[in-house]
Amino acid sequence: MDDRRLDELRKDMQDVKLQVARIVSHLESERESRKEIRAMIEKHTHIIFGNGEPGFKTRLDRIEQSESNRTWHIRAVWAAILTMLARIGHDIFRQ
Repeated sequence: MDDRRLDELRKDMQDVKLQVARIVSHLESERESRKEIRAMIEKHTHIIFGNGEPGFKTRLDRIEQSESNRTWHIRAVWAAILTMLARIGHDIFRQ
């Protein structure tokens, strides 16, 4: 009976070792996945915010400022054209 119990314990021990090996393998693969995710996050952070160079955030701000200036200039040109046309119309009807 002792040999039988000892065999069962050895089998149980072998099962435990196998489970531990599987868990270690899983944890190692998870660690690699985390490293890949961390590298991807760093890359995206660099792209968005830049690292010593303009990132997307800075570039987008510059585009928005440029568009705002362009809108102002277009309105100023239209105002000048309308003022000129009003002046011409005024001069024509005045005579």
